[in-house]
Amino acid sequence: MKLLDLTNTEDHSVRFRHRRYPVSPKRAGSSHRPDRKRSDGEKKESFKTLVKTLFSGRLLLARIGMAEAPLHEGSGGLDDLLGDAETDEQRAEVRYRLWQLGRNDQAAPATTLYLALYEKTPTALYARRIEEMKAKHPPC
Repeated sequence: MKLLDLTNTEDHSVRFRHRRYPVSPKRAGSSHRPDRKRSDGEKKESFKTLVKTLFSGRLLLARIGMAEAPLHEGSGGLDDLLGDAETDEQRAEVRYRLWQLGRNDQAAPATTLYLALYEKTPTALYARRIEEMKAKHPPC
């Protein structure tokens, strides 16, 4: 079972680590007017934002776990998080963090993902990570 279950959105809740968390439709919208109905597009955008925020929170928890645990104890749950990643940006971030832990097998996939992301949206973060990984692990 995945830690994050987003399959049932009708009841305005999200399952995370075997618990269900309510998502108030009034608070999830972009409007502060309670009498305004949100369109399906607005609901989908709110839900996408929620999913992205939950993933970012899980990534932060994994990074905290890595910092607190000795290096021999593993990746702090990043391997599980890689399986739950839904976008290339999330996969690249997790692979980058695994590479930082010494998993050199993750450098090439992370670099490839960041190159593809940089082609779509060139950002300083993507460029910095690409250069960092290429400098420490040049392609064969």
